[in-house]
Amino acid sequence: MRDNDSSMTGHKYTLELLQGGPKQCHELLRMSLESFVRLCAHFRVNYSLKDSKHVSVEEKMAMFLMIIGHNQRYVVVKRRFQHSKQTIHKFFYEVLDKMMLFAKDMIVPTSFNPNPNIPGNGHARHVHVDDDEDKVEAHGTASDREYMIRLRDEIAYQLMQIRNE
Repeated sequence: MRDNDSSMTGHKYTLELLQGGPKQCHELLRMSLESFVRLCAHFRVNYSLKDSKHVSVEEKMAMFLMIIGHNQRYVVVKRRFQHSKQTIHKFFYEVLDKMMLFAKDMIVPTSFNPNPNIPGNGHARHVHVDDDEDKVEAHGTASDREYMIRLRDEIAYQLMQIRNE
């Protein structure tokens, strides 16, 4: 017996998110519609995240963001997007692998050498997000660069939250 019996496929649901209001996208994906579209485009271009035969990059990213943004279980995402748990698992880890490459590019260790004589410095783990705007490649407008910097910082923060759980 088939238990994926919703009339709305994952593709249709993703289209509804993309064509719906900004509040819906922000509530479900934890980011603005513009941020989501740009994030998907960034991963297509820079991390070779590709559409599969039946699932778009946007749908893969939406499943990933719903899982990490709301601590959703595969079975919940399975019913929402009408894919098997194996498919959800496959695409979650595909996006996660690309997200870890993104994090490696964006999160860099601090470059300063703290004084080892200060108590606790030897035990602290320092992570520094490189926010030097001059290092961001000059593609697009200043607004695009600002957006990418904010997006990078937001994703870095969320990834650090996941690591600390």
